[in-house]
Amino acid sequence: TATTEIYTLSLHDALPIYMPDGSRRERVAATLGHMLAPCTAVMLTTAAGFGSVCISQIAPVRRFGALMAFGLLLALVVSLAAVVPLHGRKERKPAQRLKLAGILEKCANLATRHSRLVLVVFIVGVGAIAYGARWLRFESDFVKNFRPHSEVRRSYRFIEQHLTPLGSLEVIVRRRDGRSIATAEAIRTARELGQAVVRDFKMVKKALTLADPLSLVFPGQPDTDAEVQARLALLRSWPGGKRILRNFINDSGDALRLNFRCIEGFDVGEKLRASAKIEQQAANAFGDE
Repeated sequence: TATTEIYTLSLHDALPIYMPDGSRRERVAATLGHMLAPCTAVMLTTAAGFGSVCISQIAPVRRFGALMAFGLLLALVVSLAAVVPLHGRKERKPAQRLKLAGILEKCANLATRHSRLVLVVFIVGVGAIAYGARWLRFESDFVKNFRPHSEVRRSYRFIEQHLTPLGSLEVIVRRRDGRSIATAEAIRTARELGQAVVRDFKMVKKALTLADPLSLVFPGQPDTDAEVQARLALLRSWPGGKRILRNFINDSGDALRLNFRCIEGFDVGEKLRASAKIEQQAANAFGDE
């Protein structure tokens, strides 16, 4: 004894907005009623996600999040404003509605009759794309986005040649035991490392270390740890001295920053290789401690 149950599923059950016999106004209203809630939810939640990055301490990140959230909300409003007037449009004739379908049907029949030609064209297109992909490069130099003789590139080149390179590569050296790194030996090592990096790498044109601000107090370099501490104390008492030192040594005094000014125009792969070599060179110079 078996119980058989029969279920019927109509096209209206599967597609709530399928209304072949309805007017254009009815079809548009049904489509909007079916899609308005999920589309609005997607736009609002995405805008909220971008808006959440506005709490970042990095100004460009905050601006990016705010602009993306504003753009999404504006797109939602504009899309609704563009769709609602469809209610008032006149009905198209059946021949007009079927015009696009006829064009697509002719294209499909043409592709079916000449399937080999379509396949050959597809293979040639894929081959051309694969061949052209060899010239694709990831470029980190934003200056190359401008024309060679543009005002931006000429100004950028003038600044790098006559003032200072605008690129930056930084090395952080931290003592493992947490003690003060502001010693005469560490400062001397940082200065010598900076000179070696400028000598060995074409992209690095200048090195800035803690030795530079300390030479503002007295000429020459400190020879003892006591002299280093005396110069640091004197520099901190100057107006703006603490702000200057914060660029080279942290508040706890256990980490140094070495800043290397780099010119642009080098491939990103070459920059990464140079960074790895400089990091290893710094590790060898300062030692395991």
